[in-house]
Amino acid sequence: MDRGEDTPQPKIDVVQVRTLMRADLPEVTRVMNEGFGTKRMCCCIPTTETVEETVARYSEYPDEKLSLGAVAILDNKIVGMVQLTKRGLPVYPSGLHTCEWGEMYVETVSVGSAARGKGVGSRLLQWCEATARTDPTITHLKLEVLCGNRAIGLYEKMGYEKIEEDGITFCCGAFLVLLLFGRPYGCCDGGWGVVPMVKQLT
Repeated sequence: MDRGEDTPQPKIDVVQVRTLMRADLPEVTRVMNEGFGTKRMCCCIPTTETVEETVARYSEYPDEKLSLGAVAILDNKIVGMVQLTKRGLPVYPSGLHTCEWGEMYVETVSVGSAARGKGVGSRLLQWCEATARTDPTITHLKLEVLCGNRAIGLYEKMGYEKIEEDGITFCCGAFLVLLLFGRPYGCCDGGWGVVPMVKQLT
């Protein structure tokens, strides 16, 4: 009898993260739509993209921007994605953020609904930090998250800290989010707008 079959095998980390490829875009679109499909632009227009729209947007990106994207794979299926950018590269949505010197910006993080709570977001954020550390010009990672989003706790666990903003900046951001999305987290949420967060790498 081969006792090796009865020996418990060490648990392996089943969430794999690799660089985004253009062939991944149909599945990336699905994951993003699962993550952002409940939000409504101007309170009524879904913030989803078709595969054709995603492919067209990425076709305008240089290869360097593509290399700053990654997908998370679980059971041979893409279940999450992240897209980074930095100064000199396009930012999506255009005009909503300007990268400063030394910054790598976490532009999009999305995890499919069936994969939440399985460590996918953590693995994607680890990939972001490892990628940022390969560029000697990068000193910090930044991201912005809607107030009330439970992901804030994950970001804090991964070493991100909230950036205190002056009243005018905060009010402008809150007003923009109100116009675009309404209050997506309901009347029980005490927050408005977005929470900017930073992780220092030095």
